[in-house]
Amino acid sequence: MKLSIITPCSRPYNLPAVYSSILEMGTNDIEWIIVYDNIDIDERILMYEKDVKIKLFKSIREVGDNYASRQRNIGIENACGDYLYFLDDDNLAHRYLYSKMNIYGNGNNIITFNQFTIKWERKLSSFDIKKFKITELDTAQFLVPRKYKTRWTHRPLIEEYDYICDLIEEVGYDNFFYIDRLYSYRNYLRRFDIY
Repeated sequence: MKLSIITPCSRPYNLPAVYSSILEMGTNDIEWIIVYDNIDIDERILMYEKDVKIKLFKSIREVGDNYASRQRNIGIENACGDYLYFLDDDNLAHRYLYSKMNIYGNGNNIITFNQFTIKWERKLSSFDIKKFKITELDTAQFLVPRKYKTRWTHRPLIEEYDYICDLIEEVGYDNFFYIDRLYSYRNYLRRFDIY
């Protein structure tokens, strides 16, 4: 199976570190889609390109726009993978993410990991969603089959929660499959450039 990793980018200085974490998965069945704003990214990230293909798309921010949601939608529209992974530019991917996707992904189930607590049935529940609505829900906790029609809304603030709720409405709780001990390094990289 092929994996599309989608990164809305406002911190281009983090991209080499993010790319290194993607390369550690050890496969070329991944594409990395970077959707960037009015920042000086140009083609410089492409000089790092090795085994994993990098695709660049520019998205202009509009006043009042929830640009990260729109950037993720551009990534969805241009993805070729069987699964989508939304990896922000301050997160690092887990080195076994791709191999676990191949073991547990069937092209229908949404794979989830990290903070969720209902593990024995390996299913996501409404309890999980409400409990982690604000503080713990993050894009880097879900692998989503590309075939689902759900897109990111442009609602402000709790965009991860809105996206997951829309997915649940489309596919139901039974199509969420939990994997224990697989995690991303969430909000791991620096958020501000230091001069």
